[in-house]
Amino acid sequence: MLKTKDLGNATEMEAYIAIPSKGVLRYDVGKYKYYAGPVRVYAKNTCVTFGGVIDGFDVDSGLHGCN
Repeated sequence: MLKTKDLGNATEMEAYIAIPSKGVLRYDVGKYKYYAGPVRVYAKNTCVTFGGVIDGFDVDSGLHGCN
């Protein structure tokens, strides 16, 4: 998750990636000046969802990579 305003000021942020079908979730949460992450998960041939939160603004990709 990459900030576009208040750069240089620490802001509560979260970045995540998940494999919903396997109950796998990897995330990075904290106060960062520029970005949260990276977060990684092995997800060959399966659906993943990813996104993050900055100052309460939530973004979710929906499912990707589904066969």
